[in-house]
Amino acid sequence: MNKRVSKEKLLEAENKKLINELAEANLAIEQLRDQVNELTNNFTLNLYTAIEQITNDYSIILNPPPVNLTTAYKGKHEEFSLKLSDIVCITCKGKVKTIRLIKSVENTKGKYRETDSIVVDNNSGLEKFRHSLDSISYHLIQVSRNTVVNMKYYDLRGDFLETTLDNLSKTDLARIEVSGSQIDNFIIRKQQLDKLISLQKTLTRYID
Repeated sequence: MNKRVSKEKLLEAENKKLINELAEANLAIEQLRDQVNELTNNFTLNLYTAIEQITNDYSIILNPPPVNLTTAYKGKHEEFSLKLSDIVCITCKGKVKTIRLIKSVENTKGKYRETDSIVVDNNSGLEKFRHSLDSISYHLIQVSRNTVVNMKYYDLRGDFLETTLDNLSKTDLARIEVSGSQIDNFIIRKQQLDKLISLQKTLTRYID
């Protein structure tokens, strides 16, 4: 009889020990789960923040702030605020550069005037003038001695660039000749721009 009682007490003690160990194990599991959730949340937050920062950086590259351009028209000073996306191409004859625009812009200084073609007469060479408008060189590219184009609006077709804009398809801007020495450069730069645009779209989907 005493042996049976002792055995029952021993089993009871063992059961209590197992219950306590199980409770401790469950507590440890809960603590680990909380730690995993915290790490996951922190990782997600850090990843989101990093993607958002990269997307913002890409947005600045693809949509830089407007450039203020001061010029003269019929002997009077004018000032225009130009986005790079406004510019279709730039042609040059001597010192005179003509900026062809995708839409009319307003003169913000002096007498009001709207124009889709801005004439600039200065001593700056075409490449230097291009760089003054697009210092990061992600949008405008010189394709011949006298012509700069916005890569966004043109695709290469043999020895010519053809516009991607329907409203320009029947104008003199529809087809522009490109120098043979500039073809490879245009291809590389255009691919870089397209990849950047594609990557920005992909990253944007993660934060929307």
